Amino acid sequence: MAELLTAKYDADKLPEGKLSTKGVGETAPDPSEARTMEGGVLVPLGKPKKHNGRKGALLYNEYIVYNVDQIRMRCVVQVHFSFKR
Repeated sequence: MAELLTAKYDADKLPEGKLSTKGVGETAPDPSEARTMEGGVLVPLGKPKKHNGRKGALLYNEYIVYNVDQIRMRCVVQVHFSFKR
């Protein structure tokens, strides 16, 4: 997976050997709350928190898969945003 720290309009022009893109955001689920599903799939869970390490210009992590034949949908997630500050 190619990782980008900023939005890029040509993100689909991937480096050799990469099939998808992760846009690194400044906020992400707490890694300590992640769960491993059947088959070894790591699922991030929990309330989002600010990254201490690499921070991108995006608000949240974004994942882009360009060929839908490469994914297998396992669940649907409903998200509610609260924009109170």
